[in-house]
Amino acid sequence: MADYDVGFRGGRVFVGRDLLEVDLYTEGESIALLSRRGERQNAKRAIDVTGKIILPGIIDLHAHTRDPGYRLWSFRLRCRSRRDSQSGGRRGYGF
Repeated sequence: MADYDVGFRGGRVFVGRDLLEVDLYTEGESIALLSRRGERQNAKRAIDVTGKIILPGIIDLHAHTRDPGYRLWSFRLRCRSRRDSQSGGRRGYGF
């Protein structure tokens, strides 16, 4: 039986201000273990991250406001004329 759910092996892990060459193991959605490189632990799934950097706790919160479902009215209201809204105009709002 596996001790951990996922093992990320061969990469580097950013911890605090340090970039450590360790393997990272998780249980559920939590980090369970950082182990020295090569000290293999038993995991249900192993992922080779050689040459990659792991940034634990970083969440991608960006949004694409031009995707379907978003309205651009607030940007269009800033345009002073029809010319501005169609060509980018002097204010640079191009649509």
